[in-house]
Formats: sequence, structure tokens, C-alpha cells
Amino acid sequence: MQSYRLKIKIILGLAIFIATGMLLIDVVVSMSNHKRLLMAEMDKADVVAGVLAGRLAQDKALSQTLLTQLSTLAGKARMDLLVVDASGEELLNSKPESPASKDLALMTRQAVLARVEGKGTSGRSLGLLGWRYDYFLLTKPVRSEMGQVVAGVGVANNLTPFYQDVFTGQRLIILYFLLNLVVLTFLAYQRVVKLLMKPLQRLAKRAEEYKDDESFYFLSERKSDEVAALSTSLNSMLRRINADRTKLQNMVVALEEANRSLVQAQQEVIRAEKLASVGRLSAGIAHEIGNPVGIVLGYLDLLKQESLEPGERLDFITRSIAEISRINTIIRQLLDLARTGVEEHGKVHVHDLLTDLYASLKDQPLLASMTFKLEFGAEDDTVYAVSDKLRQVFLNIIMNAVDAVQASGAKEPGMLIIATAIVSTVLTPGQGEVPALEISFTDNGTGIATENVETVFDPFFTTKEPGKGTGLGLSVSYMIIENAKGRITAASRPEGGCVLTVFLPLAQAGLNNNHQKVK
Repeated sequence: MQSYRLKIKIILGLAIFIATGMLLIDVVVSMSNHKRLLMAEMDKADVVAGVLAGRLAQDKALSQTLLTQLSTLAGKARMDLLVVDASGEELLNSKPESPASKDLALMTRQAVLARVEGKGTSGRSLGLLGWRYDYFLLTKPVRSEMGQVVAGVGVANNLTPFYQDVFTGQRLIILYFLLNLVVLTFLAYQRVVKLLMKPLQRLAKRAEEYKDDESFYFLSERKSDEVAALSTSLNSMLRRINADRTKLQNMVVALEEANRSLVQAQQEVIRAEKLASVGRLSAGIAHEIGNPVGIVLGYLDLLKQESLEPGERLDFITRSIAEISRINTIIRQLLDLARTGVEEHGKVHVHDLLTDLYASLKDQPLLASMTFKLEFGAEDDTVYAVSDKLRQVFLNIIMNAVDAVQASGAKEPGMLIIATAIVSTVLTPGQGEVPALEISFTDNGTGIATENVETVFDPFFTTKEPGKGTGLGLSVSYMIIENAKGRITAASRPEGGCVLTVFLPLAQAGLNNNHQKVK
């Protein structure tokens, strides 16, 4: 279909081009012939007027017989005749009803008075080649043998028959023009097809049949024309494409090999990290559980002594129960850390949760010497989470802040500020920023050492004295926040203390659904 459209466009283009050229030639030739024939008519009028003036000069009496003969002669020449005497009176007007009669009479009288010949035109109409004059006027004075003007003669050459003859000839030229247009367009189209269309079609067909393993691509029958140059350029381009394809294939193979090596190295790093985590976890479990077990075993050995007083025996039993309770607490926190059960999330208003938590803690002796501030700057505090788990996270962070303030031994009063704000942040690596609720816990305690910032959320990591902490509180908090599709960070403050910040996706962000099940 596209080929036919192109052929039609070529035919129309050639036809328009040839028609324009031939039309311009016709206009130039027609105007030239028109001018030449018009000059011939003017010369004819001059000859007729001269003959009539000569006959009138021979007859001094200007007899009516002579005038009649002159009128007949002018009629045969298809001209109007007007004769006036020396005073300007009309002696003969062959066609007084003619449109040019008045103009001819005026010019003839002027010729008698001025004693010179006169030429002019009368009437105008629109013709094939533009505006044209209907009559050509020519006047001459008639002189006697003594040189005196005795009369005036004027002829009006009617150009309408002349224009009709020109139009008749123009119709023949138009027929010739159309015939030449068809013939020349056909010949030009055949030439274009042979020189351009067929070679291009061969190139297009060759391009469709081209295969990557071929050495020769586009061939031309002619070795020195533009199509041959195009074939050579296409061959050079395809050779470069093949060379680039080979380089690209080699690069793809190299990238695949590098990717396999990278994946293998990544798996080895993950395996090593898992082993290291298991080692740290095992060491922590052995330390945290081994110490209470050793203490219990020691008390049991002491209880074997029969010489113990009832009070001492009761004290040893009470101490053993306390150590066993500590072991039970560690095991329960480990289970919370590794919990994989399904928990139902719901809408939680963080401001209400923090306010309730503050109300339950403000009268505790631990917070008696601390300044506790709530600065709620977030306009929206609704998140999807497990309310009890989120309360556990906030309680762990607050209790760690209280312990850090008391361990600092500073003279200034302790401080804990809980603030909220709406921010745009990345909650999941590899995804864009989303609206989130930021909850920051700022204290002026001991802070976090730079080397411990990366490990503060690891299981069993603690800076507290032995027996005062298991190192599982922040690890469990980290897992709870991660299950809520949030994140938690820790950082030291330059002026002292630290800031723990929790980021949770807002309920309106659409990251979770009502009653969402999260493992």
C-alpha cells in the first residue's frame, strides 16, 4: 500500500512539474505571438489608412462616389472608416453605431488640426491573457499637392476577430499541452522507476532478507551512481553494527559472569554474617543463661548441707527462684524476637498511646527526678500497628532513656522529650519517599558510643552492668517496628545524650489495609 502511495505522489509531482514548465512556455510563446500579430494588425491599419488618404488626396472635390468606394474598401479590410473635411465636418462614417465611433471622430479632428498622424485605442475587456483593447484607432491628415490639409481620414481596426483567431489557436495549443503532459509524465515516471524505485525496492527486499552471518549485504548493478553510494554506506553501517553487536555480546557475557561472581560473593557474605550472628547469639545465650544456671547450681549444692538454718535455706531457695525467673524472662524475650506468628494490625492513635503511657509512668519513683515533655507536632497520628506491641516499643525506649540518665550521674536534672512530626522518608530500601509519622525520644543521658551505633539493635547488646539488662529490649523493638513496615534509628547528640527515632507509615498513605495480616 505504501508503494502505491509513493508511486502516486511521484506521478503527481512529475505531472505538476512538467505542466508548470509547459504552461510557462505556452504563456511566453502566446504573449510573443500575440504581440507580433497585434503589430501586424497595426501595420495593416496603417497601410489601409495610407491607401485611403492617397485616394482622397487625388480627388480634390471629395465626391460621394469616391467616398462610397473608400467605405467598401475599408469594409473588406474589416475596418471602420471616418472621413472629415478641413473644418472637421464628417463626410463619411461607415459605422456610426460602432462603440469606437466617438473616439475615432475625436482623434480624426485632432489629426486635421494638428496636421499629424495619430494612434490610439478604444474599449477594454478581459481576455485570456489579461486586459485587452477592442479597437485600434489610426488617423491621418489628407494633404493637397500644395501641402495643405484638405481632409482627415481615420480607421478603427476591430480586434475582436483577431482575438477569436488567437483563442482558436490557443485551444489547439491546450490539446497539444495535455497530450504532451500525459506522454512526458509517463516517460519521466518510467525513467524514475528504472533509476530510483526499482533499486530502492531491491535494497528494501535485501534488507528484509538480511541475516547476521552474511558477509555481503547490499549490491548495486551500477557502480558509480547515488544508489551504489547508498549501498556502500549501508554496507559500512551494517559492518559497524555487527562489530558493535559482537562487542555488546562480549560485554553481556562478561557482565553475566561478573553478576554470578557478585551473587556468589553476596551469598558468601550473607552466610558469613549469619554464622557471625549465630555465634554472637549463642555466646549471648550461653552468657545470659549460663550465669543464672551456675548460681542456681551453687545454691542447690548449699541446700544439700544439713547444717543450714531454716532462714538460710529459705534465702537460698528464694535466690534460686529469682535466677530461674531471670532465665524464664530471657527465654520469653528470645521467643518474642523470633516470633513468626500472625498478628492483626489495626489503627493506632500514637498521641493517645503516648499520653496514656506518660500518665502511667509520671508518678513512678524512677521518673521523679526527670523532666518528661510531650511535644506533639504531627497533625495526623494514625498508623497501622499492633497497639500492645507499639506500647512495648515505647516503654522499652523510655526505660532505656531513664537508665541512661541515671547512669550519667550528671548534676543537672534528667530530661526526656517525646516529639512527633509528619515527614517524607524512605521506609523500605529501594522504594521512594512516603508520608510517615516521626516519633523521636531525646534524652540527656550517657549517649551511645560511635562504635556502638551500628550494633545497638543486635540481640544481647547492652552497656548496662551485668544482671541489669538482657540486651534484648531494643532487638525486640526493632523487630516490632519492622513488622509494622517502619524503621527505627539511634544517634548520639553532640551536647550529650541520644535520640531514638521511630518512623511509621501513616494510615492514609495506603501502605497497609484495615485488619492487615502481617507475619
